[in-house]
Amino acid sequence: MSIEIHNLSLEQLEAQKASYEKRIAELRQQERDAALRTVRELVAKHKFTAKEISQPPAGAAPASPADAVDAKYRNPETGETWSGRGRAPAWLEGANKDQFLLVASS
Repeated sequence: MSIEIHNLSLEQLEAQKASYEKRIAELRQQERDAALRTVRELVAKHKFTAKEISQPPAGAAPASPADAVDAKYRNPETGETWSGRGRAPAWLEGANKDQFLLVASS
């Protein structure tokens, strides 16, 4: 199906757009409904609990925060590190931070 859009008026184009958007919404809903039916069938078949479904898969690595940064400072006595963001840890209070600075590896 090919429509020559260059010959259509603004009103005709807007009507076509509305028609396409309606059809897209219908198809999306049909896909969602089918997927939900499949999920419900699998849950019933395997007798999953809500808790099992909401938990990450066994052995999955925990999600890391999106803003996690590498350590910038290390306490040589405990191995504790600090990224330089947020409140400084107690072991850095009143100390020269440069002596705890990690050497960047290139």
